[in-house]
Amino acid sequence: MYSWEPLLAFFNNIFLLTILAASLFSKLRGVGAFVQTVESFAIVPKRFTNASSYATIGIELVAVICLAGALIVSSAALRLAGLWSGLAILIVYTGVLTVLRIRRRRVSCHCFGANQESISGYDIIRNFLIMAGTVAGLLAGQSAGLPLEGTLPIGVAAVATALITINIGDVVEITRKPMTIEWEA
Repeated sequence: MYSWEPLLAFFNNIFLLTILAASLFSKLRGVGAFVQTVESFAIVPKRFTNASSYATIGIELVAVICLAGALIVSSAALRLAGLWSGLAILIVYTGVLTVLRIRRRRVSCHCFGANQESISGYDIIRNFLIMAGTVAGLLAGQSAGLPLEGTLPIGVAAVATALITINIGDVVEITRKPMTIEWEA
């Protein structure tokens, strides 16, 4: 039987890896659109838009490499580096989203790809949930990984949780609306 720390460490590693990889790949698919999004935030001076955009992509890349590497070579140091860099970028993201909401800016966050939806409170809630998961992973200690046996259900649960978290706004809106079923005779 496993103790809870390595189980939590493994779950959180997969959870954050899934989220950051989805975010990173969406930015890499449309780097120009992401740079334009950062410029539309009007948080950093225009002359620093490219640098801040590419720094964001770079930090996400480092976190993804560390978290994936931790799974491959079972390294606690890589896992912790990935969790800390992921947490750092999430803190910045959440701060930016909060400032934009306070300023009532109607812009898309481009967090998981280009879209037309304006930043909402759900984006901030999503980021707080991800940060809470990341902190839980950090609190799990130095556990690097698990033996192969028993990890598949935990990995699947972590990926499913990540996907639900990424889409938390849609999940909440779908469950809030009453469902009616019309039967045809």
